Amino acid sequence: MTVATKIALFNSLVLAALVLSAMAGWIHFPLIGSYQFSKIIHLTGFVLFFGNMIAGPVWLLVAWYAGDLHLIRYGFRLVRLTDLWLTIPGIDLMVLSGLSLSSLYGGVTTQAWLQNSMLALLAMWVLALPVIYYQEKIYRQLAFAETTAPDLEKNVNRWGVWGMLVLVPAVLVLYFMVFKPV
Repeated sequence: MTVATKIALFNSLVLAALVLSAMAGWIHFPLIGSYQFSKIIHLTGFVLFFGNMIAGPVWLLVAWYAGDLHLIRYGFRLVRLTDLWLTIPGIDLMVLSGLSLSSLYGGVTTQAWLQNSMLALLAMWVLALPVIYYQEKIYRQLAFAETTAPDLEKNVNRWGVWGMLVLVPAVLVLYFMVFKPV
């Protein structure tokens, strides 16, 4: 397992524990600085997280359809690096500032849209486990591959399908946040 994957799994467990603790009422997050500061941090986290979830697969589609194994390896190397440097910090900023901003509403359990957002985040993390599994298989296969074998193609396709499923709860969180009743 790559270092980036270990960091991603650990990070997900910590964030899931924080979200569940906040939902259970065991911990409360105060507002970090001003509302405007917290909102900027929240939106920055969203852009880093969601932007990389869209851009990474696009790079890989271009690399895959070019058919150049070196380009495919490079694309997956970029996915690993951008997961580490963009996706993980983005989700951290988004979740932590979101928990902080929820204090303005009395916490995550006081508003249906906040509860639904937290549940969607938890679902997203569960759906991300197969993505991580296939991503690791692909990394191992690419380390020794000399061609894009059918087995590699099968894993890339599965990675893509699960990756699309992970986007569904992420889009739901965006919907809940934008169309919340206030």
